Amino acid sequence: MERQPSLDRLPSSIQDTPQGISVVPQELIEQKNITTLREAVRNVPGISINAGEGGAQGDTLTIRGFSARGDLFVDGARDPGQYNRDTFNIDSIEVLKGPSSLLFGRGSTGGVINMVTKAPILERFNSAEISLGNGPFYRGTADVNLPVGPTSAIRLNVMGQDSDTVGRDLVEQRRWGVAPSIGIGLGTDTQFTLSYLHQEEDNRPDYGLPYVFGRPAPVSLDTFYGLSDDKEDVTVDLLTAKLDHVATDWLKVSNNLRAGYYTRDATTTAPRVNAPIGTPLSAIRVNRSRPSLDSETLTVNNQTTATANFTTGPLGHTLVAGVELGYDDTDTKRFGFTGLPTASLFDPDPNAGVGTPRGLTTNTSADATTVGVYAFDQIKLTEEWSIIGGVRWDRFDAESEEKVAGLSLDRTDNMWSTRAAVVYEPTDQQTYYASYGTSFNPSAEFVSLSAAQVGLSPEKNRTFEAGAKFSLFDDRIGLGGSLFRIEKTNARTVDPTNAAVTILDGEQRVDGFEFEANGRITDRWSVLVGYTYLDGEITEANDATEGKTLQNTPKHSGFGWTTYEVAEGLEVGAGAYYVGTRFANNTNTAKVPDYWRLDAMVSYTINDVRFALNGYNLADEDIYEGVYQGHVIPGAGRTFLLSASARF
Repeated sequence: MERQPSLDRLPSSIQDTPQGISVVPQELIEQKNITTLREAVRNVPGISINAGEGGAQGDTLTIRGFSARGDLFVDGARDPGQYNRDTFNIDSIEVLKGPSSLLFGRGSTGGVINMVTKAPILERFNSAEISLGNGPFYRGTADVNLPVGPTSAIRLNVMGQDSDTVGRDLVEQRRWGVAPSIGIGLGTDTQFTLSYLHQEEDNRPDYGLPYVFGRPAPVSLDTFYGLSDDKEDVTVDLLTAKLDHVATDWLKVSNNLRAGYYTRDATTTAPRVNAPIGTPLSAIRVNRSRPSLDSETLTVNNQTTATANFTTGPLGHTLVAGVELGYDDTDTKRFGFTGLPTASLFDPDPNAGVGTPRGLTTNTSADATTVGVYAFDQIKLTEEWSIIGGVRWDRFDAESEEKVAGLSLDRTDNMWSTRAAVVYEPTDQQTYYASYGTSFNPSAEFVSLSAAQVGLSPEKNRTFEAGAKFSLFDDRIGLGGSLFRIEKTNARTVDPTNAAVTILDGEQRVDGFEFEANGRITDRWSVLVGYTYLDGEITEANDATEGKTLQNTPKHSGFGWTTYEVAEGLEVGAGAYYVGTRFANNTNTAKVPDYWRLDAMVSYTINDVRFALNGYNLADEDIYEGVYQGHVIPGAGRTFLLSASARF
């Protein structure tokens, strides 16, 4: 299907781009009443959900076996905040598989996720939606778009939600957001868009269940080991200015300026069990680890991209070149608790230890500057064959000061990233490709430095991928598949002579296969199907992890979702999601069982008013979805959402 990526850095259609790209469109977000990024990416092959750790929450994901915690972007600009990304202002979600350091800089070992926001358009409309569900669940959204001239428009999206998680006692999510934007010069050669997002959260976070004898605790999934005064207060402010200019019929230029400010005040309780195998369950006590932090993060990012189309003799060129400048500043205070009582495995008291004072343990200020310059050229050799080659240079300079310990650290890394591909297109409906790319993970990737890693160069990664994409049934169905290998060639591992020291002497590898199909079989029948096979292994390490499976890397995972319009305005849908067995740690001593989740939907639309009933986890299966080495977070039980939306 000839869908165009939103990013200027990707000038070809998804069909013609030599890497796996999955898109969660607005239609699917509406059909499934998807409210969060985590729920949206269930519909993307190769993504696993991680649990929060060390006081961190928000969206922590794994792509093709490697952490993507720092690989989240909004309209092409890095979004480093730890928060729950809501879909109220999201038009679509693009997942680019494989290393993308050439386009995005540091990170992207397994890929990146780019959220495309709703932008002003030259069409007047108003829409609103309310949703009610068990849990309980209450949510309201509105979307207003108003043209204010022949080439200008303003748009406003708002959201409010108050909800509990079905089957998880005391877990609460409360958030609201507002997102105004204005577009000038729409439909002309020079377009300017200014947008703003403000979102606030007031949650009681969920750190789930501990592991007992290497498996999730054998207790009811509604067991809550947190404390009633646990909290997660988050604010997010993103201001984005984007200028697009078509200079000539062969050259266009864009500039994207983003400023973001995030605050986070969180106190969470993580359950831990260290009982030896054979201990009677009735005798097991659960330790409560209680990380607490108060942080502020400022990020400023500017990206300039130029795309030129020209010929040199018989060769056609699409040349993309860009410059990225970035600055990140974080201030984080961490606190500790003493005297917290242990909890019963089967009947924990959420009020035990409530009100215990916290004490400051660390107070860290850190900042980092980024300079990136890149260029790549897609050269059309013949009508069927083309090659792509590109290179990027990054300078990443980080400094950190820990005020309690009186420790100052700094590190500068200069890294090159490369990409090469061969593309064969025998017809407009067929694309075959083979590609190679590199990426890197610096020690200060998340704008923090430690004494153990400050002396380490970046981890280096490389990916080999071969795949095919097809557009079938008069371009109604997109079909794609790929084989890939991702190698981390100098993974961080312990020094064999000193276990307190980290060195770059390990290797990790993921071999995989991916398949995806989406589109409409008929005007009434739509389908979305995906499957991923991952074989992830720590091939070299100086500890007990050598030869083990990478954590949170299920060998098999997949999904299917289909809808059918049975009569005018009446639509039904059903789907299934499967995630295979995963290990929670790289030593493979904690194992998380596989699960199936069954969903369904029925909707009726009359006179631009849509009524829908969505059901999730209809079989009420025990689902363990958020994985971390110390705990696992259960998914919601059987959930129903009734919604009404109107466009006027």
